[in-house]
Amino acid sequence: KKIPASNPHSSDCSLMYYEVKHESIDKNKTETIYRVTNDSHYTSLSGTARFAFDYANKVSSKNKDAFNSAINFLKNEAKTIKFNSYITNEEALMLQKIANKLDLKLINDDALTFQKFLNSYSSVTGKSLYNGTLKDIHNSNFLISIGSYFKSDAPNVKYAFNNAITMNKGAGLYFHPMIDTNVEGIGKKGKNIQTIQNKVGSEEAILYFILDTFGENLPQETMEYLSLFKENKTKTITETIKEKITEMVVDAKTGEEKEVTKMVPKKVSKDIEYSTTKLLDMFGSDDELLEIIDSMLAKKDTFSLVIGEDCITHKQSNNIAKLCGMIEKYTQFKVIIIPTQTNTLGVSQICTLDEEIDGKVFGYNETADFSLSALGDGDLDIPALNQQEGTFLNIDKRVVPTNSALVYNGYELNNIANEILELKELNFKENTIDYTKELFNKIEFDELPNEFLNDWSENRGYQIEAINITVDENIEKISDILQLDDTIIYKANPINQFNEFTALCTQFAKEKMGAYISKDMLTKLDCEVGDRVSIEANNSTVELEVISDIQLGGDVIYVSYFQKNSDSLKLFDGYRYNSAKINKIQKKV
Repeated sequence: KKIPASNPHSSDCSLMYYEVKHESIDKNKTETIYRVTNDSHYTSLSGTARFAFDYANKVSSKNKDAFNSAINFLKNEAKTIKFNSYITNEEALMLQKIANKLDLKLINDDALTFQKFLNSYSSVTGKSLYNGTLKDIHNSNFLISIGSYFKSDAPNVKYAFNNAITMNKGAGLYFHPMIDTNVEGIGKKGKNIQTIQNKVGSEEAILYFILDTFGENLPQETMEYLSLFKENKTKTITETIKEKITEMVVDAKTGEEKEVTKMVPKKVSKDIEYSTTKLLDMFGSDDELLEIIDSMLAKKDTFSLVIGEDCITHKQSNNIAKLCGMIEKYTQFKVIIIPTQTNTLGVSQICTLDEEIDGKVFGYNETADFSLSALGDGDLDIPALNQQEGTFLNIDKRVVPTNSALVYNGYELNNIANEILELKELNFKENTIDYTKELFNKIEFDELPNEFLNDWSENRGYQIEAINITVDENIEKISDILQLDDTIIYKANPINQFNEFTALCTQFAKEKMGAYISKDMLTKLDCEVGDRVSIEANNSTVELEVISDIQLGGDVIYVSYFQKNSDSLKLFDGYRYNSAKINKIQKKV
């Protein structure tokens, strides 16, 4: 059987198909996913979506006692529900209804951080959503990315970025403190992409630089602030001129001397004055970038700006979001903000989220006092995303359907919701998708299209509309850039690993938790692949294996966290960067 679904691991939520068959003809007729395919002429599929499919929660029957315990805990003990964004819109809506009914706090740190960022962004644009899509990236011929470690964060965004530069004869700027040699190779051997290794935490300066370079009809206050960074410099250039010279020559045949005038090239030096900005130095670049941008912009007329997780989790995320909003409003750029988990955007639009946990916690795919888990490690089992019908709100602000590939024999969240919300008779919800019609455009699940048309247009679900928001253009000045001493660590996963579900998948079993280090950094730390190191940061110490990433350059070390309850997360305080002390504690065996 070929079952249409959406990528459950990242926010592109690309259309894909689970292909399912019996494990054997004679002995075991249990169905299993044996591969994932896609309509390759219409959409791309990341390696994770294609190969991370064997993570289903195999439950043979319903555990009535555990179910009753879950109901009792919610009604009588819980004060907080905690969940993450690897969840459908329908589940998010159910959790919100349960929290409202029982007066519980609702905690999702990932979605709350994104929600705050988007709210600040919207306060400048006057629209509740950013204005760009993946298609806009594909169609652009000048692109900028800020704060996204492409290969780890968003493979399909990287694909769109690469496609635009390659197919549209485009050009791009990639700002990131880590050196990714894979990105440097985009386009014609990297000639039409410029990677800028900006200083950690300097995103405000970068965004002000983009406003200064591309802004049109900026507010007077913003123009006055940008003028403070302007300065005139003088540089010496060498140019070739044609100089007229006259000389006497003797005709070889007649011996007659005559005067000949001719033009000869001559190199001369001269001083020229040019205008630049101190913003360049603030984020770690120089005046050459101005010349590079000027040469890149020839015949460019379609612009996209990609904003990644580094900006969303930044200590100054509120102002960064407003600056991004200014760029949407006062430049030609379409702005795309990458949701950090599969349904981060959906949760941020559906749920009213709280800041802090209170009392005992009911966890939904999160460790808690009582937890429901699709990994089979909780107090009550629930289905994994490849065992569910429902919808996601993807990076394009589109509600897209996903279908169940495998049978699930246990309880689901809608069973709990029926009990807690006391839904009976006409209001009883037999299936999770009975909640789909309560979302955004009030359309039934079975009425949602899920295909591409012959003209390559996407006919999947529906795109939600932005609503008008009160405008507040009160942006702040650039804050002091965070100074990180010692070695800089970065919270990121190796390619194809996104979460505890991908960690279970057979195809990626060789991917390890560890400290991922460039070749040069291995030498500086006097380490070899396989050594163990202790990393001290955020008042915590974590031991990790040293792993080499051949596509990584520079001194920043990234630390993986894809396993559930990873100790690596203790090294960070919300922001993706931190300074750390690293000591070798054990040579490889």
